[in-house]
Amino acid sequence: MDYTTNPIRRLEEILNTLVKNAGSTRTLLSICYDIDPNNTPAMYRALADLIKLADECKAIMEQIADNDIYIEPVVKAHKAISNIQLKELGYDSSSLVDKQTMYGLKFSVDCYKNKCGETVINKDQIASLQKDVEELINKLVESNLPSDLKQILCEKLEGIRKAFVSMRISGIEGLKSELESTAGALFLNQDEIIRNNKDENIQGVIGFLDKLNKFVSLGNGVKELVSFAKSLIGTST
Repeated sequence: MDYTTNPIRRLEEILNTLVKNAGSTRTLLSICYDIDPNNTPAMYRALADLIKLADECKAIMEQIADNDIYIEPVVKAHKAISNIQLKELGYDSSSLVDKQTMYGLKFSVDCYKNKCGETVINKDQIASLQKDVEELINKLVESNLPSDLKQILCEKLEGIRKAFVSMRISGIEGLKSELESTAGALFLNQDEIIRNNKDENIQGVIGFLDKLNKFVSLGNGVKELVSFAKSLIGTST
């Protein structure tokens, strides 16, 4: 699925998935997040992210909308999602919200788009970056890099991988935070990075971070950070 910066559209798409597919909330959240449905702690983290998205959407619409027709569907969706935490996660999601609410959310989506704009990023671009980070993690595990450096890089890339998984619900801010955290870790270990800058794994990580930087900047509509390659090892990708 393509990524959109419109949080109301993300909420509507997720609810549409939950309502149209027969099954428990646990099962469908596991599909949205690509996590094991039997992993209860992960399930509750996923649910918390969904509730946070609903909170964000309600606050935004109450601020920007000039007619209750745009606010009411979001308020109803917010109430429905907030109530999931009071039920067992095996609750049948098909009865979560009614058809009228789902129909009304389409107008709320357009209201946000007209007021705040919207950027859509192709799902293929997202899939390509996800593939890149998974391949980098696998290569790093088998690499001959110093163990401390290898551990730091693997931990940071794993954080980025998880942020991609949750992006559909949580938005691009999670990726931005992980990118900034990774940048900080690399600059703290800059001497070690420079000593190993000919290693293909180091070059791969830095090249990937530059691509991710551009992706996050596009999604946020802001100027990208200075090139990691230039900043860390004095070269450009």
